[in-house]
Amino acid sequence: MKKMLIVSLTLICLSVLAEGANEPAALTQARKAYQAQVNSALAPIKKKYIAQLEELKKQLGGKGDLEGATAVQKEIVFIKSISAGGTGNDAEDEDAEDETPQEKPRTKSGKATPSRYVSLIDLKPELARVGWASLIVGKDIKGDMDPNAGCRPFIDNELVMEDFIYAPSASHVRYAMPKKMKYFSAKIGTNNAGKPGVTFKVIVDGNEIFNSEPMPSWDKNVKDILVELPEKSKKIDLVIEQPGGGNACATYWAFPRFYAAK
Repeated sequence: MKKMLIVSLTLICLSVLAEGANEPAALTQARKAYQAQVNSALAPIKKKYIAQLEELKKQLGGKGDLEGATAVQKEIVFIKSISAGGTGNDAEDEDAEDETPQEKPRTKSGKATPSRYVSLIDLKPELARVGWASLIVGKDIKGDMDPNAGCRPFIDNELVMEDFIYAPSASHVRYAMPKKMKYFSAKIGTNNAGKPGVTFKVIVDGNEIFNSEPMPSWDKNVKDILVELPEKSKKIDLVIEQPGGGNACATYWAFPRFYAAK
């Protein structure tokens, strides 16, 4: 494949050098026809390579390696730009601001348009302490028969099937911060009615940057939060406190995501 790409690039360079030169029109047409044949032969190889790169970008993004994902994205743009009459030189400029992998929101409940983000459910927590039950990372709840079906948040009259952290209060979950992330957002709340209120906190490198104050325990009191992250942040702690240290609420962080841009 590399040899074919080199051939293609060589032909493109020859075409660029010949541009404006006094050459027979027949030669120009013959070169264009030859380049078209080379590009046609390369197309299946390029398609397979791009598919491999897309999968690699997804894996790196899921691990929080945004620099690696960015490097892969630049390779994707470069390979896509190699065609008749194109040299790939504009690849870097075309995707210069692409710092994070692009994903689609995981559920209709997110009510978000496709955006660049890293979901915390794709990251492994460094610390996970929860109350009366287990920490459940909701990636894909299949239905009512799923063992974790009862842990789904209920938002806007709809059970959320994926993209949530179910952390029964009191709880404390810590993650390493992906590089170049500037914002953290989530929906916070609980499914238990009539229970004492709980307080959600976001702590970055030991400094509290968000405090919800005690929230009533009912799904109708779901809050959308968006906090700006200090530069070069290392760790983020998601803490849910309950008055008296009780463990009575089914609490969650729904759609917990890092964003590189607002």
